[in-house]
Amino acid sequence: MNGSCSLTCCRGKSGFPSEDYSVPHVRWNADDALGEIGAPAVERLVAALRECDLAVIAKVYPFFIVRAEPESEYVLDQALNAYGTKAMVADYLDCGNQALERTARKWAKGNGYSIVSIPRPEGGGVHWGSRC
Repeated sequence: MNGSCSLTCCRGKSGFPSEDYSVPHVRWNADDALGEIGAPAVERLVAALRECDLAVIAKVYPFFIVRAEPESEYVLDQALNAYGTKAMVADYLDCGNQALERTARKWAKGNGYSIVSIPRPEGGGVHWGSRC
């Protein structure tokens, strides 16, 4: 996509979990902190992926998007379906991974949201495979 996506509620749905993590600088700071912690944090998060710990994956999904772990799309899909937020859907739509974009569109439709494309500053958001 050439812009950032935003979700518009069609049914007045509310009650999403806290989305403090959805603020871009909070996401990036968390990702940076995990990188600085190093191997122990990375190993635990990769184990969460192998174990399909959806709560952990949903909380730090940007970590998995930027790492682009092989076959992680399926677990990210499951995490969205179990713990999805509007911010998570927007990141899936904009990350550059077609499988995650399809998942996000399906989630949005199933939860009564329409997708609206808006301009985004260059380099904003999380991008599939942007860090290892």
